[in-house]
Amino acid sequence: MCLGYPMRIVAAMAKGRALAERSGTTSEIDVSLVDPVAAGDHVLVFLGSARRILSEAEAQAIDMALLAVERAGSGGDIDACFADLAGRSPQLPPHMQAARDAGHTEV
Repeated sequence: MCLGYPMRIVAAMAKGRALAERSGTTSEIDVSLVDPVAAGDHVLVFLGSARRILSEAEAQAIDMALLAVERAGSGGDIDACFADLAGRSPQLPPHMQAARDAGHTEV
């Protein structure tokens, strides 16, 4: 399984490379698929290659989901990782809610 994680660009370099940071550790990554990048941009990185530019909110949400996986694996509490979901009832996606409201039973 290949796991993607968000990194923040520290500096763009030559030839599709950039210096990026995650949790205090910097790495040189390939950004040729998302070039051009600038310092401060957030990117989703798989195996040392940036695949997509992220908004800061997306980067934070992915970080929280990864933290939840880590905590779940060690028996820790994950509610704080999903504060927007904790303490509320599950909701159907809009297309499924519309089908349910229309009386379709296969939802």
